[in-house]
Amino acid sequence: TLGHRTMSQLSEETLALMRTAMKRIRPVGAYDKAHNDECIYSFDTPFSPSGLYVNMRTFNGVGEAYLKVDAEKEGADPVLYLHLREKRVPKQPTDEAKIGASETAPTRMAIGGEGGFKVDEDKYD
Repeated sequence: TLGHRTMSQLSEETLALMRTAMKRIRPVGAYDKAHNDECIYSFDTPFSPSGLYVNMRTFNGVGEAYLKVDAEKEGADPVLYLHLREKRVPKQPTDEAKIGASETAPTRMAIGGEGGFKVDEDKYD
């Protein structure tokens, strides 16, 4: 992997490999499926610590542990991946939300029902 380097920091050999791999990238068609929300081998997602890598030829998402496996499936040709990494940022509770939370404590064992646990609240920005 190249990490977080700029194009000017890459060697000519690396750039040549990238140009070769770019020739194999194809646009997503109307009937193509892009698996970019979860790894096809594990449960890694863009929210995982290492993120998710999407193969730009097959549009399959793979976790960092399976990059080598996916690249070997492609053969000797170089492969380009789009690295997706997201971080959930919890919302800061407001004073009104703190007061409302104590008033609306669940009184029944119900999910989403009256007197039960609320599931429609947005916890993340």
